[in-house]
Amino acid sequence: DAVRNFRHYATLMPEDTDALADLGLLLADLSKPVPAFTTLEQVLRREPHRTDIRRRLVEIAIRLGRYKDAKVHLQQYLLKASPDDGRYLELLRRCQQAMGEYTPAADSFRSAIKNAPGQLEAYIRLAALLRHRLSRPKEADDWMGKLVESNPDSPRAHTLRGQYLKTTGMLDEAAKDAARALELAPEDANALLLAAQCSLEKKQYDEAR
Repeated sequence: DAVRNFRHYATLMPEDTDALADLGLLLADLSKPVPAFTTLEQVLRREPHRTDIRRRLVEIAIRLGRYKDAKVHLQQYLLKASPDDGRYLELLRRCQQAMGEYTPAADSFRSAIKNAPGQLEAYIRLAALLRHRLSRPKEADDWMGKLVESNPDSPRAHTLRGQYLKTTGMLDEAAKDAARALELAPEDANALLLAAQCSLEKKQYDEAR
């Protein structure tokens, strides 16, 4: 009902750009990405300074797989105004990786981590990119070390590195990270699961159970 009324109003009052922006955001919230993208594009053609609308348009473009469009909005507008914004750099990295631009994507990851060391997921994604796409496993391992060095008191950081170490065959080191995570947060479900998986693979069945 709200969408129908908004559209009717926009037809009667085409100069009301704020209403058009609200309509686009409502469509996005209702998981209607195609009409949301089209509507928000109209808003930006009228008011290109609307950073809030451009940021949402980028997120929708990525959801639709329109990575080239999202990349243009990021590089030519959002990152020009805020070159150190970790969120924008992360979105740019997603576009670059989806487009097969692995080296620029890795550079964007590094910039995002530099400006926001607490973005834990960025480390694991950078490590995966380096190890599996760029064939640089040593550098990948180093970045996972930096994850814990930059966030020593985060159980999530230790769990993420432990999961990474487990997948690369470093089971003893993974178990150490699981133990450290549980020291910091004894009831953390992800850390408990990692500890159980490590014990299982080491055939320590009672401890795993």
